[in-house]
Amino acid sequence: MTVVTENRDSEDIKIEGEYDGIIELDQWFNPETECSVLLILNQKIELDVSVFEKLWNRYTIKVCADGGANRLYDYLSDYNGNKYQPDLVVGDMDSIREDVLKYYKGSEITTVIKQQTQFSTDFSKSINAATLLMLGADLKTMEIDEYDGIHKLYGIANKGPLHDVPLLVLNGIDGRFDQTIHSMVQFYVLQREDPYYKVCFLTMSDFIILVPSSTKGYWLKLGNIKSMMGNCGLLPLAGPTNITKTKGLKWDVENLLSSIASGEVSSSNRFVGENCLIACDQPLVTNVELKWDRVMSLL
Repeated sequence: MTVVTENRDSEDIKIEGEYDGIIELDQWFNPETECSVLLILNQKIELDVSVFEKLWNRYTIKVCADGGANRLYDYLSDYNGNKYQPDLVVGDMDSIREDVLKYYKGSEITTVIKQQTQFSTDFSKSINAATLLMLGADLKTMEIDEYDGIHKLYGIANKGPLHDVPLLVLNGIDGRFDQTIHSMVQFYVLQREDPYYKVCFLTMSDFIILVPSSTKGYWLKLGNIKSMMGNCGLLPLAGPTNITKTKGLKWDVENLLSSIASGEVSSSNRFVGENCLIACDQPLVTNVELKWDRVMSLL
């Protein structure tokens, strides 16, 4: 039987009991790991320059997926472009403009890698290249087959040393609806094939993460960003999902069979404490509203 409990607006929610892991939400705004990846896709960058600059400087590897290079180039056209050169520009190069391609090919910092295969997307090509870079591959000097060389190198690479790599994706949730859905698909693809990546999509409305399936549950640790957060949603995009338990939401649930088809979706919920437990039998996309006036002051 489904149980819904309405809590006070503010509760002291401590991390306790048995659980399968902790997801620290601070990690995407201020990654403090040896390796982290900022991926820019092909939609207009709407972030305030001060926010963008702080994020850029905090990530160790910056990648533009094909036309994402246009977006970065245009966004920074009024600023010091030399300061914002990505480590990689990767894709089939069907979207990047000739002037932008020429600019980044002439960069001492940026490595431009053309991959023509249509059996993978620019997103996956970029992620595979970033993975190789983290593993120490000198992609700038290597001879890489232009059809699918990155995928072949990635396929034989030992990814064992990699773990807990924050991956922040910009520009993945706007524009064409099929591309937005494809972005959501990447949550599940990366969880299956590259579980060392901890993925977050950042938009001008919210940030979006994936809570893994778990019997005991995962704790979301809100940390320093709690004051910049608004409403949240638990979204069963993988199919019908039994949310066995939450603790720390305004409306906590137990044994909620959540699905888009049935209309049983916990949206416009919110956090009431510093931590929140979510246990579910399928990976659950979770979005958190951002209050940008506070984001700019807290970053």
